[in-house]
Amino acid sequence: MKVFWRVPVSLLLAAALSSVSCQVPVDGSVGGSVLLPCTTTDLQFLRVFWRDKDDNVVLNIQNGSPDYSSQNTRYRERVTSNQEEIRKGNFSILMKNLQVDDSDTYVCTIIPGGDERRVQLTVSEKVSPTSAAKTAGSSGGAAGPSILLVVLLAAVDVLLSC
Repeated sequence: MKVFWRVPVSLLLAAALSSVSCQVPVDGSVGGSVLLPCTTTDLQFLRVFWRDKDDNVVLNIQNGSPDYSSQNTRYRERVTSNQEEIRKGNFSILMKNLQVDDSDTYVCTIIPGGDERRVQLTVSEKVSPTSAAKTAGSSGGAAGPSILLVVLLAAVDVLLSC
């Protein structure tokens, strides 16, 4: 009788996992900088478009160079890309002077082909060292490292399956 419930649960779990899109998590703190990754091995590209969830232009990369002319004013002077790295297929962007409202899903689309890379950026307020120490000291046991290991292994598994 126990076997009957395992099959539906397994099917539900498999369906849920198959619908999860690959999304790279990136964390930053207010005032800091982060690198939002986007790379390809196919160097026969024409254009790369970075957009936020509201379809605002974060950065366009055309003919091997960043094009800042169409960049949304919210990202001007804060989002850049390295032209030397672009030639190697690295279309990652550097976002500086982070603000809490930069927390968003960013999409890098590589044309031709329409390949997409999704990055989930979470920006947090800076934590002072004393409050971080108090929070870390209140965990109350050795479970913290083992939980971290499980989360890390799960993240590696998701990234390898992308």
